[in-house]
Amino acid sequence: MLTGDELVFPLSSAGIGTFEWDVLEAIMQWDAQMYMLFGLERGGFSGKFADFLSLVDSSDRCRLTQEIAAGFQKGEEFGSEFRIVPSRTTAMRLLEIRFKIRTDAKDKGRYITGLCWDVKECHHIAEALASKQDLLSALMDNLPDLIYFKDRQSRFTAVNRAFLARAGVKNMQK
Repeated sequence: MLTGDELVFPLSSAGIGTFEWDVLEAIMQWDAQMYMLFGLERGGFSGKFADFLSLVDSSDRCRLTQEIAAGFQKGEEFGSEFRIVPSRTTAMRLLEIRFKIRTDAKDKGRYITGLCWDVKECHHIAEALASKQDLLSALMDNLPDLIYFKDRQSRFTAVNRAFLARAGVKNMQK
């Protein structure tokens, strides 16, 4: 199992940044990938949580703060998506961040460790896939031929309107 420094290469290769946040001191420590995700030069972030929030798009800031507070209160792993304010060198980015709360050995302070990555491309892919699915459904439902799909157990997974009409189904709403 990979731990500590051994995780740096696979995470950064995947475009995933890591951070540690000392909640009591309100200080975040970022790895190099976090700086890249936020479009900042190494050392271009003070580490203060308030400065982190200033990098978050104003329309997402309140929601993100509420989600962090709720996750922290529950003491569970949690996450959120948010947009960052573009700098001169970066365009608007949509990031996902995952938090894991931990308590130090002496139970004096609460810490959060986490991961962050860019999900904008994932959203574009999901939108393109949904568009293709809509196109396929429209095509399928408007062909006069009987069209159906079955799974490996020979269960119907999808049929078109012509198939439903032939089978005598009266209500053809989806």
